[in-house]
Amino acid sequence: PETVVVVTDGKKEDPKVAAKAIDYENISEESLRALWKRLRSSNEKRVENESVKIEDEFLFIQSDQDRHLSSRCSSVMNIFRSLSFIPGNDMILSHHPGFLLMISQLLSLHHVHYSELESQDCNQSFERTSKRSIKEKEALGLPSGWCFSKTLDSLRESSFCIMANISGQLDFSNFNQSLYTPLIQSVVHWVTCSSSEAVDPFPPAYLSTITPQRLMLEALSKMSILSSNLQPIVRSIKDQIPALFKALVLLLGDRTQQVAREFALVIMSNLSQTGGNEGVEVAHQLANFTQVISLLLKFLEDAEASAANFALNAHMAGHSSLPSNISQEELCGGTSIDMLRRAALTLIHLAKYSDNKKLFLTHQHRVLNLAMSRFTHPRIGAMIANLLYHMESDWKLT
Repeated sequence: PETVVVVTDGKKEDPKVAAKAIDYENISEESLRALWKRLRSSNEKRVENESVKIEDEFLFIQSDQDRHLSSRCSSVMNIFRSLSFIPGNDMILSHHPGFLLMISQLLSLHHVHYSELESQDCNQSFERTSKRSIKEKEALGLPSGWCFSKTLDSLRESSFCIMANISGQLDFSNFNQSLYTPLIQSVVHWVTCSSSEAVDPFPPAYLSTITPQRLMLEALSKMSILSSNLQPIVRSIKDQIPALFKALVLLLGDRTQQVAREFALVIMSNLSQTGGNEGVEVAHQLANFTQVISLLLKFLEDAEASAANFALNAHMAGHSSLPSNISQEELCGGTSIDMLRRAALTLIHLAKYSDNKKLFLTHQHRVLNLAMSRFTHPRIGAMIANLLYHMESDWKLT
Protein backbone atom coordinates (compact mmCIF):
# COMPACT_ATOMS: atom_id res chain seq x y z
CA PRO A 1 0.00 0.00 0.00
CA GLU A 2 1.11 3.56 -0.71
CA THR A 3 2.42 5.50 2.28
CA VAL A 4 0.64 8.81 2.80
CA VAL A 5 2.65 11.59 4.42
CA VAL A 6 0.55 14.23 6.13
CA VAL A 7 2.02 17.72 6.12
CA THR A 8 0.78 20.16 8.76
CA ASP A 9 2.25 23.66 9.02
CA GLY A 10 5.20 22.66 6.89
CA LYS A 11 6.05 19.64 9.09
CA LYS A 12 5.74 15.97 8.20
CA GLU A 13 3.80 13.83 10.62
CA ASP A 14 3.37 10.12 11.09
CA PRO A 15 0.26 9.03 9.14
CA LYS A 16 -0.96 6.84 12.03
CA VAL A 17 -0.69 9.70 14.51
CA ALA A 18 -2.21 12.22 12.11
CA ALA A 19 -5.12 9.90 11.32
CA LYS A 20 -6.32 10.08 14.90
CA ALA A 21 -6.45 13.87 14.78
CA ILE A 22 -8.45 14.08 11.54
CA ASP A 23 -12.22 13.96 11.60
CA TYR A 24 -13.01 12.27 8.29
CA GLU A 25 -16.75 12.73 8.77
CA ASN A 26 -16.43 16.52 8.80
CA ILE A 27 -14.07 17.11 5.87
CA SER A 28 -14.74 20.48 4.30
CA GLU A 29 -16.24 20.76 0.86
CA GLU A 30 -13.19 22.67 -0.38
CA SER A 31 -10.92 19.77 0.57
CA LEU A 32 -13.11 17.33 -1.33
CA ARG A 33 -13.09 19.57 -4.40
CA ALA A 34 -9.30 19.88 -4.25
CA LEU A 35 -8.94 16.09 -3.98
CA TRP A 36 -11.31 15.50 -6.90
CA LYS A 37 -9.47 18.08 -9.03
CA ARG A 38 -6.15 16.37 -8.28
CA LEU A 39 -7.49 12.92 -9.19
CA ARG A 40 -9.09 14.25 -12.37
CA SER A 41 -5.91 16.01 -13.53
CA SER A 42 -3.85 12.85 -12.94
CA ASN A 43 -6.31 10.76 -14.98
CA GLU A 44 -6.42 13.25 -17.85
CA LYS A 45 -2.68 12.82 -18.37
CA ARG A 46 -3.14 9.10 -18.97
CA VAL A 47 -4.33 8.22 -22.45
CA GLU A 48 -5.64 5.04 -23.97
CA ASN A 49 -3.20 2.93 -25.95
CA GLU A 50 -5.69 2.32 -28.73
CA SER A 51 -6.71 5.17 -30.99
CA VAL A 52 -10.40 5.97 -31.50
CA LYS A 53 -11.60 5.28 -35.00
CA ILE A 54 -15.08 5.23 -36.54
CA GLU A 55 -15.83 2.97 -39.47
CA ASP A 56 -18.03 5.53 -41.19
CA GLU A 57 -18.79 3.26 -44.15
CA PHE A 58 -21.55 1.73 -42.03
CA LEU A 59 -23.06 5.10 -41.20
CA PHE A 60 -23.24 6.72 -44.63
CA ILE A 61 -24.18 5.69 -48.14
CA GLN A 62 -21.30 6.22 -50.56
CA SER A 63 -22.27 7.69 -53.88
CA ASP A 64 -20.55 7.20 -57.23
CA GLN A 65 -19.02 10.66 -56.92
CA ASP A 66 -17.52 9.75 -53.53
CA ARG A 67 -16.05 6.54 -54.92
CA HIS A 68 -14.57 8.45 -57.84
CA LEU A 69 -13.02 11.00 -55.46
CA SER A 70 -11.54 8.24 -53.28
CA SER A 71 -10.13 6.44 -56.29
CA ARG A 72 -8.57 9.63 -57.64
CA CYS A 73 -6.94 10.45 -54.28
CA SER A 74 -5.48 6.94 -54.03
CA SER A 75 -4.19 7.08 -57.61
CA VAL A 76 -2.42 10.42 -57.13
CA MET A 77 -0.87 9.22 -53.86
CA ASN A 78 0.36 6.03 -55.51
CA ILE A 79 2.11 8.15 -58.13
CA PHE A 80 3.93 10.11 -55.44
CA ARG A 81 4.80 6.89 -53.63
CA SER A 82 6.27 5.32 -56.77
CA LEU A 83 8.23 8.47 -57.62
CA SER A 84 9.79 8.53 -54.15
CA PHE A 85 11.60 5.25 -54.89
CA ILE A 86 13.49 6.71 -57.87
CA PRO A 87 16.91 8.16 -56.92
CA GLY A 88 16.93 11.94 -57.19
CA ASN A 89 13.20 12.39 -56.68
CA ASP A 90 13.63 12.27 -52.90
CA MET A 91 15.61 15.51 -53.14
CA ILE A 92 12.80 17.23 -55.06
CA LEU A 93 9.97 15.98 -52.86
CA SER A 94 11.79 16.79 -49.61
CA HIS A 95 12.27 20.43 -50.66
CA HIS A 96 8.61 21.10 -51.51
CA PRO A 97 6.85 22.80 -48.55
CA GLY A 98 3.34 22.04 -49.80
CA PHE A 99 4.08 18.35 -50.22
CA LEU A 100 5.59 18.09 -46.72
CA LEU A 101 2.59 19.89 -45.25
CA MET A 102 0.23 17.43 -46.93
CA ILE A 103 2.23 14.44 -45.62
CA SER A 104 2.27 15.79 -42.06
CA GLN A 105 -1.52 16.28 -42.16
CA LEU A 106 -2.14 12.77 -43.49
CA LEU A 107 0.05 11.21 -40.79
CA SER A 108 -2.01 12.71 -37.97
CA LEU A 109 -5.41 13.00 -39.66
CA HIS A 110 -8.23 11.23 -37.76
CA HIS A 111 -5.77 9.56 -35.36
CA VAL A 112 -6.60 10.48 -31.77
CA HIS A 113 -6.11 8.96 -28.30
CA TYR A 114 -8.61 9.93 -25.61
CA SER A 115 -7.74 10.08 -21.95
CA GLU A 116 -8.92 7.28 -19.69
CA LEU A 117 -11.33 9.67 -18.00
CA GLU A 118 -12.99 10.56 -21.31
CA SER A 119 -13.06 6.95 -22.55
CA GLN A 120 -15.22 5.85 -19.59
CA ASP A 121 -18.26 7.28 -21.36
CA CYS A 122 -18.41 5.33 -24.63
CA ASN A 123 -21.38 7.24 -26.03
CA GLN A 124 -19.76 10.59 -25.37
CA SER A 125 -16.47 9.45 -26.95
CA PHE A 126 -18.31 8.10 -30.00
CA GLU A 127 -20.19 11.37 -30.44
CA ARG A 128 -17.03 13.44 -30.00
CA THR A 129 -15.18 11.30 -32.56
CA SER A 130 -18.03 11.70 -35.06
CA LYS A 131 -17.97 15.50 -34.70
CA ARG A 132 -14.18 15.52 -35.05
CA SER A 133 -14.44 13.45 -38.24
CA ILE A 134 -16.97 15.88 -39.76
CA LYS A 135 -14.82 18.93 -38.86
CA GLU A 136 -11.73 17.35 -40.42
CA LYS A 137 -13.60 16.61 -43.61
CA GLU A 138 -14.91 20.16 -43.81
CA ALA A 139 -11.40 21.51 -43.25
CA LEU A 140 -10.25 19.52 -46.28
CA GLY A 141 -13.14 20.78 -48.39
CA LEU A 142 -14.90 17.41 -48.41
CA PRO A 143 -18.60 16.73 -47.85
CA SER A 144 -19.40 15.79 -44.26
CA GLY A 145 -20.98 12.52 -45.35
CA TRP A 146 -18.00 11.37 -47.42
CA CYS A 147 -16.83 7.90 -46.38
CA PHE A 148 -13.08 8.06 -46.20
CA SER A 149 -11.84 5.51 -43.64
CA LYS A 150 -10.52 2.98 -46.17
CA THR A 151 -9.23 5.75 -48.39
CA LEU A 152 -7.45 7.36 -45.46
CA ASP A 153 -5.79 4.04 -44.56
CA SER A 154 -4.46 3.79 -48.11
CA LEU A 155 -3.25 7.41 -48.16
CA ARG A 156 -1.59 7.06 -44.76
CA GLU A 157 0.18 3.86 -45.78
CA SER A 158 1.62 5.67 -48.80
CA SER A 159 2.61 8.58 -46.54
CA PHE A 160 4.56 6.24 -44.27
CA CYS A 161 6.42 4.81 -47.25
CA ILE A 162 7.14 8.25 -48.75
CA MET A 163 8.48 9.58 -45.43
CA ALA A 164 10.84 6.61 -45.12
CA ASN A 165 12.14 7.28 -48.65
CA ILE A 166 12.63 11.07 -48.53
CA SER A 167 13.57 11.65 -44.88
CA GLY A 168 17.28 11.26 -45.61
CA GLN A 169 17.18 14.45 -47.71
CA LEU A 170 15.19 16.60 -45.27
CA ASP A 171 16.97 19.71 -44.03
CA PHE A 172 14.81 21.60 -41.56
CA SER A 173 17.04 24.66 -41.69
CA ASN A 174 15.37 25.47 -45.03
CA PHE A 175 11.85 25.59 -43.56
CA ASN A 176 9.91 27.54 -40.98
CA GLN A 177 9.28 26.02 -37.58
CA SER A 178 5.53 26.04 -38.22
CA LEU A 179 6.10 23.63 -41.11
CA TYR A 180 8.52 21.07 -39.70
CA THR A 181 7.18 20.93 -36.12
CA PRO A 182 3.91 19.08 -36.92
CA LEU A 183 5.81 16.77 -39.28
CA ILE A 184 8.37 15.79 -36.62
CA GLN A 185 5.70 15.42 -33.95
CA SER A 186 3.65 13.12 -36.18
CA VAL A 187 6.66 10.93 -36.95
CA VAL A 188 7.63 10.66 -33.27
CA HIS A 189 4.04 9.88 -32.28
CA TRP A 190 3.94 6.86 -34.55
CA VAL A 191 7.27 5.69 -33.13
CA THR A 192 5.89 5.83 -29.58
CA CYS A 193 2.31 4.80 -30.36
CA SER A 194 1.38 1.38 -28.99
CA SER A 195 -1.97 1.02 -30.74
CA SER A 196 -2.66 -1.89 -33.07
CA GLU A 197 -2.78 0.59 -35.94
CA ALA A 198 0.93 1.37 -35.34
CA VAL A 199 2.39 -2.05 -34.48
CA ASP A 200 0.39 -4.35 -36.78
CA PRO A 201 1.81 -5.11 -40.26
CA PHE A 202 0.29 -3.55 -43.32
CA PRO A 203 -2.38 -5.68 -45.03
CA PRO A 204 -2.17 -8.37 -46.16
CA ALA A 205 -0.41 -9.26 -42.89
CA TYR A 206 0.68 -12.71 -44.06
CA LEU A 207 2.77 -11.16 -46.86
CA SER A 208 4.34 -8.27 -44.95
CA THR A 209 6.18 -7.78 -41.67
CA ILE A 210 6.62 -4.01 -42.09
CA THR A 211 4.66 -1.86 -39.65
CA PRO A 212 4.01 1.90 -39.49
CA GLN A 213 6.21 2.06 -36.40
CA ARG A 214 9.08 0.41 -38.29
CA LEU A 215 8.83 2.90 -41.19
CA MET A 216 8.70 5.89 -38.83
CA LEU A 217 11.75 4.52 -36.98
CA GLU A 218 13.57 4.49 -40.29
CA ALA A 219 12.37 8.01 -41.12
CA LEU A 220 13.42 9.42 -37.74
CA SER A 221 16.83 7.76 -37.89
CA LYS A 222 17.47 9.27 -41.34
CA MET A 223 16.23 12.72 -40.30
CA SER A 224 18.51 12.77 -37.26
CA ILE A 225 21.68 11.95 -39.22
CA LEU A 226 22.03 15.55 -40.43
CA SER A 227 23.53 17.56 -37.56
CA SER A 228 21.55 20.69 -38.44
CA ASN A 229 18.31 18.75 -37.85
CA LEU A 230 19.10 17.74 -34.26
CA GLN A 231 18.13 20.93 -32.47
CA PRO A 232 14.88 21.41 -34.49
CA ILE A 233 13.92 17.80 -33.70
CA VAL A 234 14.60 18.16 -29.98
CA ARG A 235 12.81 21.52 -29.77
CA SER A 236 9.77 20.12 -31.57
CA ILE A 237 9.35 17.06 -29.31
CA LYS A 238 10.19 18.38 -25.84
CA ASP A 239 6.99 16.88 -24.41
CA GLN A 240 7.49 13.61 -26.33
CA ILE A 241 11.14 12.97 -25.42
CA PRO A 242 10.43 10.74 -22.36
CA ALA A 243 7.98 8.60 -24.33
CA LEU A 244 10.40 8.44 -27.28
CA PHE A 245 13.34 7.26 -25.17
CA LYS A 246 11.12 4.75 -23.38
CA ALA A 247 10.13 3.21 -26.72
CA LEU A 248 13.75 3.23 -27.97
CA VAL A 249 15.06 1.56 -24.81
CA LEU A 250 12.44 -1.18 -25.12
CA LEU A 251 13.42 -1.77 -28.75
CA LEU A 252 17.12 -1.81 -27.84
CA GLY A 253 16.46 -4.63 -25.39
CA ASP A 254 14.44 -6.69 -27.89
CA ARG A 255 16.83 -9.09 -29.66
CA THR A 256 14.07 -10.57 -31.80
CA GLN A 257 13.80 -7.39 -33.92
CA GLN A 258 17.35 -6.73 -35.07
CA VAL A 259 16.43 -4.05 -37.62
CA ALA A 260 14.26 -2.06 -35.21
CA ARG A 261 16.94 -2.49 -32.54
CA GLU A 262 19.58 -0.90 -34.76
CA PHE A 263 17.23 1.92 -35.80
CA ALA A 264 16.67 2.68 -32.10
CA LEU A 265 20.42 2.71 -31.53
CA VAL A 266 20.98 5.11 -34.44
CA ILE A 267 18.33 7.53 -33.12
CA MET A 268 19.73 7.49 -29.58
CA SER A 269 23.27 7.98 -30.88
CA ASN A 270 22.29 10.91 -33.10
CA LEU A 271 20.13 12.70 -30.53
CA SER A 272 22.82 12.33 -27.86
CA GLN A 273 25.10 14.48 -30.06
CA THR A 274 22.74 17.47 -29.90
CA GLY A 275 24.56 20.62 -28.85
CA GLY A 276 23.60 23.45 -26.52
CA ASN A 277 20.95 23.27 -23.84
CA GLU A 278 18.99 20.78 -25.92
CA GLY A 279 21.91 18.34 -25.68
CA VAL A 280 21.96 18.63 -21.89
CA GLU A 281 18.22 17.94 -21.78
CA VAL A 282 18.58 14.90 -24.06
CA ALA A 283 21.41 13.45 -21.93
CA HIS A 284 19.42 13.88 -18.73
CA GLN A 285 16.24 12.44 -20.20
CA LEU A 286 18.07 9.43 -21.63
CA ALA A 287 19.94 8.84 -18.37
CA ASN A 288 16.61 8.67 -16.52
CA PHE A 289 16.28 5.19 -18.00
CA THR A 290 19.09 3.59 -16.02
CA GLN A 291 18.87 0.34 -17.97
CA VAL A 292 20.05 2.07 -21.15
CA ILE A 293 23.71 1.94 -20.01
CA SER A 294 23.47 -1.77 -19.30
CA LEU A 295 21.79 -2.44 -22.67
CA LEU A 296 24.42 -0.48 -24.60
CA LEU A 297 27.22 -2.34 -22.82
CA LYS A 298 25.45 -5.64 -23.49
CA PHE A 299 25.31 -4.73 -27.18
CA LEU A 300 29.11 -4.31 -27.17
CA GLU A 301 29.67 -7.42 -25.05
CA ASP A 302 27.68 -9.59 -27.45
CA ALA A 303 29.94 -8.55 -30.33
CA GLU A 304 33.06 -9.18 -28.23
CA ALA A 305 31.76 -12.62 -27.18
CA SER A 306 30.98 -13.51 -30.81
CA ALA A 307 34.52 -12.61 -31.91
CA ALA A 308 35.97 -14.62 -29.01
CA ASN A 309 33.83 -17.61 -29.99
CA PHE A 310 35.08 -17.53 -33.60
CA ALA A 311 38.68 -17.25 -32.38
CA LEU A 312 38.21 -20.22 -30.03
CA ASN A 313 36.72 -22.39 -32.78
CA ALA A 314 39.58 -21.48 -35.12
CA HIS A 315 42.13 -22.36 -32.43
CA MET A 316 40.47 -25.71 -31.76
CA ALA A 317 40.51 -26.46 -35.49
CA GLY A 318 44.27 -25.84 -35.59
CA HIS A 319 44.17 -22.50 -37.43
CA SER A 320 46.47 -19.68 -36.41
CA SER A 321 44.02 -17.03 -37.70
CA LEU A 322 40.34 -16.67 -38.45
CA PRO A 323 38.99 -18.25 -41.67
CA SER A 324 38.78 -15.82 -44.59
CA ASN A 325 35.15 -16.70 -45.39
CA ILE A 326 33.84 -15.13 -42.16
CA SER A 327 32.13 -11.80 -42.81
CA GLN A 328 32.51 -8.79 -40.57
CA GLU A 329 28.81 -9.00 -39.69
CA GLU A 330 29.17 -12.60 -38.48
CA LEU A 331 32.27 -11.68 -36.51
CA CYS A 332 30.38 -8.87 -34.74
CA GLY A 333 27.46 -11.09 -33.79
CA GLY A 334 25.03 -10.09 -36.53
CA THR A 335 25.69 -6.35 -36.43
CA SER A 336 28.34 -4.02 -37.91
CA ILE A 337 31.29 -1.98 -36.70
CA ASP A 338 29.30 1.20 -37.32
CA MET A 339 26.56 0.05 -34.92
CA LEU A 340 29.16 -0.80 -32.29
CA ARG A 341 30.73 2.61 -32.80
CA ARG A 342 27.35 4.28 -32.27
CA ALA A 343 26.75 2.34 -29.05
CA ALA A 344 30.16 3.37 -27.69
CA LEU A 345 29.62 6.97 -28.82
CA THR A 346 26.28 7.16 -27.00
CA LEU A 347 27.94 5.96 -23.80
CA ILE A 348 30.68 8.57 -24.18
CA HIS A 349 28.17 11.41 -24.60
CA LEU A 350 26.27 10.23 -21.53
CA ALA A 351 29.45 10.01 -19.45
CA LYS A 352 30.54 13.56 -20.38
CA TYR A 353 27.93 15.08 -18.06
CA SER A 354 28.91 15.06 -14.40
CA ASP A 355 25.32 14.36 -13.28
CA ASN A 356 25.42 11.03 -15.13
CA LYS A 357 28.81 9.80 -13.89
CA LYS A 358 27.33 8.10 -10.83
CA LEU A 359 25.22 5.91 -13.13
CA PHE A 360 28.40 4.33 -14.52
CA LEU A 361 29.81 3.31 -11.12
CA THR A 362 28.14 -0.10 -11.13
CA HIS A 363 29.35 -0.80 -14.69
CA GLN A 364 33.04 0.06 -14.29
CA HIS A 365 34.19 -3.56 -14.33
CA ARG A 366 32.23 -4.25 -17.55
CA VAL A 367 33.73 -1.23 -19.28
CA LEU A 368 37.22 -2.20 -18.10
CA ASN A 369 36.80 -5.78 -19.38
CA LEU A 370 35.76 -4.49 -22.81
CA ALA A 371 38.74 -2.12 -22.93
CA MET A 372 41.24 -4.87 -22.00
CA SER A 373 39.76 -7.66 -24.16
CA ARG A 374 41.88 -8.59 -27.16
CA PHE A 375 38.74 -9.61 -29.03
CA THR A 376 37.29 -6.09 -29.00
CA HIS A 377 37.71 -4.34 -32.34
CA PRO A 378 40.61 -1.82 -32.19
CA ARG A 379 38.38 1.14 -33.13
CA ILE A 380 35.84 0.19 -30.47
CA GLY A 381 38.59 -0.44 -27.93
CA ALA A 382 39.90 3.10 -28.40
CA MET A 383 36.42 4.51 -27.84
CA ILE A 384 35.99 2.38 -24.72
CA ALA A 385 39.26 3.81 -23.39
CA ASN A 386 37.88 7.29 -24.07
CA LEU A 387 34.75 6.30 -22.16
CA LEU A 388 36.86 5.27 -19.18
CA TYR A 389 38.54 8.68 -19.23
CA HIS A 390 35.22 10.54 -19.11
CA MET A 391 33.92 8.24 -16.38
CA GLU A 392 36.84 9.11 -14.11
CA SER A 393 37.31 12.80 -14.98
CA ASP A 394 35.45 15.69 -13.41
CA TRP A 395 35.14 17.55 -16.69
CA LYS A 396 31.64 18.87 -17.34
CA LEU A 397 30.37 19.73 -20.80
CA THR A 398 28.41 22.96 -20.94
